Parts: sequence; C-alpha cells; structure tokens
Amino acid sequence: MSFLIETCKKWLNATEVGEAARIFHGRGRCYQGLEQINIEILGNILSLIVYKPIESETTIIEQMKGFVDANDRLSSFVVQRRYIMESPWQWVIGEPQSDLWIKENNLSYLLTFDRQNQGLFLDMKNGRQWVLDHSKGSRVLNLFSYTCGFAVSAQAGGALETVNFDISKAALSRGKRNLAENPGNTKHRFFSHNIMKSLGKIDNLGPFDLVIIDPPSRQPKSFNPKKDYPKILRRSQEFLSESAQLLVVDNDPDVSVQDLQLMVQQNAPWLKFEEHLALPEVIQEKNSNMGLKTLVYVHDLMPKPNT
Repeated sequence: MSFLIETCKKWLNATEVGEAARIFHGRGRCYQGLEQINIEILGNILSLIVYKPIESETTIIEQMKGFVDANDRLSSFVVQRRYIMESPWQWVIGEPQSDLWIKENNLSYLLTFDRQNQGLFLDMKNGRQWVLDHSKGSRVLNLFSYTCGFAVSAQAGGALETVNFDISKAALSRGKRNLAENPGNTKHRFFSHNIMKSLGKIDNLGPFDLVIIDPPSRQPKSFNPKKDYPKILRRSQEFLSESAQLLVVDNDPDVSVQDLQLMVQQNAPWLKFEEHLALPEVIQEKNSNMGLKTLVYVHDLMPKPNT
C-alpha cells in the first residue's frame, strides 16, 4: 500500500489548492489488486470510490485516513461504494457537506454529495479544456449536457451561445448555477428533453459551429448507445455549420476506438477525423479501449462516399 500513498502524494502535489482532480486511477487496471478503486481530490476532501467489493477495502480506508490526517490541505475523507445501489457518501473524516465549489482549469463547478455522481466527471478535464480553446465566436450544441461542464468551458472560451440538452431538469438547474458562477457573456438555452425524441427540434435550432455528443454509457429508458448513437450521427449534417467541429465521446468498455471511428464513418461520412484527445496524465489505461474515448471530428464539405 505504500505505492498507493506515494502515488496519491505525487498527484495531490500536482494540483492547486481548491482544485478537483483524480489522483489515483485503479480502474485502468494497471495496478494489480487496486483495479476497483479511484481516488479523487475535491477541494479539501479526499474521495475514495469503490466499484466492486474487495478484500483490502478496510485496509485502504485506514491508509487513506492516515493520508488525510498527515496532510494540511485535506480536512475530510469520504467513501462512495458504487457496488451498493443508491449508496450514500460515507463521511469517514469531517462533517457531512451537501454542496462544495471547486476549481478546474481556473473555472468553478458545484459538487454535491446527495447522489452517486458528485457532478463533474474528472476524466473529461482535457475535453473541457479543448472546448475552452476552440469555442470562441461559436454556437455550441451540448448534447447530454448533465451539469453543463462543457458549456462553462465554452462560455470561458468566448462562445456566442450554448444550447444544452439533457433529460434531467435537476442536472440542468445545477448547470445554470455553474454558468452563473463563472465569467462570460455567452447566451445559454436549456432543454430538459429526451434527445432521441427531439432531433427535429435540434435541427431547427442549428446550425452549430461546435457540437459535443457525450452520452451516458447506459440510460435504458432514454438512450441505447448501439442503436441511438448512429441515429444522432446520421442527422448531424442537418445541424452543422460549414467546418463545424464535433467531440464524439464514448465511455463504454465494450466499444473500442476503432468501433467508434467505424460507427462515425458508416453513419456520418461528412465527418473527417482530426484527433483522439489524450486523458489526464494520471489516468493510465492497460487497454486504451476500456477507458474514456474523446474523438475530434470536423465537418468535411466534400466527403468521400462509403466503400
């Protein structure tokens, strides 16, 4: 376990005070015996996420308690057991908190501890930075927007407008709070709709210069990735401006990078592949297909036919 402590020290020291970041990524399966945990720093809180029961869970918790006690930057320690349905956050050290504002890329985001996900997926840090760097003067379509992290980045990057779709009104409400907390003059629109029943509305709201498609891995009642992702791609040309850019995201371990690229090629041949965004350095994957995949495409006005 000394390896775990040293790794956490290394990446904690690489973060700014008040920042949120992953500091240990066991889920990449690069560290034997630690494949079912991730550890994150959330401001002054250390968060341990356990995805499946492991024999060493009690030992890891004790190690992390010592790590928090020995570090002046940390005042609280929470555990989230994803293998228990609707499991609450366990506050091992510190008083329970409901809301917490943190920083990432010098922008502010609200985290909450009243449900499984705290409100910001930290493996997408580089994707949010990419949007910040590429959104100036753009109309941005943010599909499956959750708490509008991409819209916050677009606003900071000088976007003219963001249009945010998510089925959850609660997530969009938190997104509005995130946007209000950050500087910028971007216009924002919010639609709490089932995206698969709103493709015509999306077409009418276009064209867009930058489009983000970041669906959940599983949302049984409203989104089936294998069936519905291609439907969105097939409609994409109808809401794209000339030379529009897209982020095509997938977090399903059963879908490889090559599978995702083939799906785009077959369903949206007007899209030209540009790059595969790297993950934050701390996030090492034994198999790159298992983790988050964020692909950049550009609207090609002279697409080659499928062969």
